Amino acid sequence: MKILYTMLVSILPIWSLACDCFGPKSFCEVINLDEEKKLTIIKAKKISESNYNMNVKVLEVLQGEESRSELTIIGDSGADCLVNISIFDNGEELILAISKNDGSSIRGDYFLSHCGLTYVRCKDLINPFTGEVEDISACLGTICNCSENNPTSFSIYPNPSDGILRISMDESEITHTTKLKIYSITGQLIQAYSATDLVFSDNILELNISNLPAGIYLIEHDIGINCQGSRLSKVIIT
Repeated sequence: MKILYTMLVSILPIWSLACDCFGPKSFCEVINLDEEKKLTIIKAKKISESNYNMNVKVLEVLQGEESRSELTIIGDSGADCLVNISIFDNGEELILAISKNDGSSIRGDYFLSHCGLTYVRCKDLINPFTGEVEDISACLGTICNCSENNPTSFSIYPNPSDGILRISMDESEITHTTKLKIYSITGQLIQAYSATDLVFSDNILELNISNLPAGIYLIEHDIGINCQGSRLSKVIIT
């Protein structure tokens, strides 16, 4: 018993140090932290999981040279400092910053590090560390949309704008659950509109937000069908 206790005392500090990691709490900070490593950035859909691993369908390669349509990503087994992939639902779309699994005995192509924000959920874009909207367009030049599952056309112009926005979307696809929300860049909800608030003319919705101070805002558009999530567009008010 004494020997077992000694072994546990000597091993436990190693375990605690291995996962005692406080990395960057922003997705953009994570993917720009080490330019030499060049993390592979993908938009992917979770297909299944087994033995702490997650199988994903690659929807788009945003950074890197991966050409396969499906990948296996290693998750947390309880002893590794990795993201527990069971937090993701099957069919969920994600933006993932994945690292190559070089030399590990664990089966899998890549892994998601626990040290920092290495994933963003397409359905809400909320940063799990801060609770704020995670704006990835600043570092990826794209926004996390459910484009593959949602054929709805949606565009906002002019952008930048003086506050009078024109939103092009198919009026025929508007449902009673359709919502439009405006957030500050820090994730604070500023204005919300339900389906009954939206008045169209030739599939164009005119939105007047000239009362807002100049700055960057996020407009969330959720039509309530097809893709179980929403679209976010960044607009600049001058």
